[in-house]
Amino acid sequence: MSLALLTERVAWWAEIFETPCVAFAETIEAAGTLADAGADFVALGDAVWASASPAAAVREAQARITRVGAGVP
Repeated sequence: MSLALLTERVAWWAEIFETPCVAFAETIEAAGTLADAGADFVALGDAVWASASPAAAVREAQARITRVGAGVP
C-alpha cells in the first residue's frame, strides 16, 4: 500500500474511531508522516531491524514523531 493511501486511512481512522490507531511504517521517514496523520502508535518493524544501527533508527523515528507532536516541520 502506498504511503499516501495509508496516510489517508490513518487520518480517517483517527477522526472516526476512539480505538487507538496503530500504523505500520515501512520506513523511518514514514513514521513522522503517519504520526502527523493521527496515528496514536507507529510500528516500525523492518525499518528498525534491517537498519545497520537499530538504536539509531529508533532515535531517528522518535525524533520525527516528536517533531510532529511539537508542530515542527
